[in-house]
Amino acid sequence: MVYFILGAVITLLVSLIFYLIGNKRSIPVYGRSEEYVYAMKDRHNDHLKILWDNEIVTNVRSIKLTFWNKGRKLIRKTDISGTSPIAVQCKNIRSFDIKN
Repeated sequence: MVYFILGAVITLLVSLIFYLIGNKRSIPVYGRSEEYVYAMKDRHNDHLKILWDNEIVTNVRSIKLTFWNKGRKLIRKTDISGTSPIAVQCKNIRSFDIKN
């Protein structure tokens, strides 16, 4: 009887170990850095002009967005929906530079 219970416990433990080893998932996550202000025109400083391609810009700021896979399974191109792909949406913002 003792050997039966011991065998059942060992079988359950081995099964759990193999389940955890084989349980790979892809976990896409992202991070955002703090906003860095390079220049900002305010009402107290009328003498400052910030130009980009000869157009006046009122604020120059930057952030870094980082995407990575926290899981143990590779994220393949086929895992991302073609009808609803990953997108970064910004309102009332002009992006001047995007780096990979």
